Parts: sequence; structure tokens; C-alpha cells
Amino acid sequence: MKEELTFREASRFDIDELYFLERDIFSDAWSREPLESQISDTATRGILLSLNREEIVAYICYYFVADSVHIARVAVKKNHRCKGYGISILDELVSSLKAKGAKEFSLEVRKSNEAAIGLYEKAGFVNLGERKNYYPDGETGIMMGIL
Repeated sequence: MKEELTFREASRFDIDELYFLERDIFSDAWSREPLESQISDTATRGILLSLNREEIVAYICYYFVADSVHIARVAVKKNHRCKGYGISILDELVSSLKAKGAKEFSLEVRKSNEAAIGLYEKAGFVNLGERKNYYPDGETGIMMGIL
């Protein structure tokens, strides 16, 4: 797997596939507009793609302001989970943005999403606290970060 894995920033040519993956992966899928915005404003936002050959297997949507990065989305294609793609793309994002001056990374995750919490902990994120009723359905969010 690792020898075939490559990373690149998303472009407008990836919108259709990203939109399809959003709807397949998330119950609160983003529409096309936020995805397009993430790609068009490269000064403060981005979507990092992880590819196995030419297939998008994972992506991260993030915001980068000053020396802080907020991760808004981490997605791994359903049929490619538990293969190391999640940790690989997180490691790539953290190392590449640290090289550009990032010092802090943050994200929120559903308290019930134990698999994602384990992945983030493996990538070096720590629990920074809870946000009650953070999600529209009332679920608590866990704030995690690398400081």
C-alpha cells in the first residue's frame, strides 16, 4: 500500500468525485459549494487528497490561518478503511503544514466515534475537552488537538 500512496491538493477537476464521496461517507454531507470554496481559496483552505494509483482513497478538508490548522473533515473511502490510509493522510497533512509554519492543529469528533478518536490519538492528537450538544442531533463533540 505505502509504495502506491501519493498525496496532492485537490483541484476543481476533483469536485464531482469529492461530492460523491461526501454523500457516501457522511450523514451531514457537504454540498458542492463548500467543496468548491475549499479548493478555490488556497490561501487559507485546502483539501488534501490521498491517492492509491489514481483513485482517491481519503481526503482532509482544512483551514490554515496564521500558525493554526483546523481540520473540518477527515474521510476515508468505505472500502479502504483499516488499511492505514487515515493515519497516512493525517501524518502527511501535519508534516507538510508544519513545514509551512503550522504550530497547532485542532478538530472535533463525535464522542461516539471511537474509531476516529483512536485514529486521531495515533496521529498525536490529544483530548482537549468536550462540547455538549455540538452536533445538530445533540451529540457531544470531543475537541482534539496537537499543540
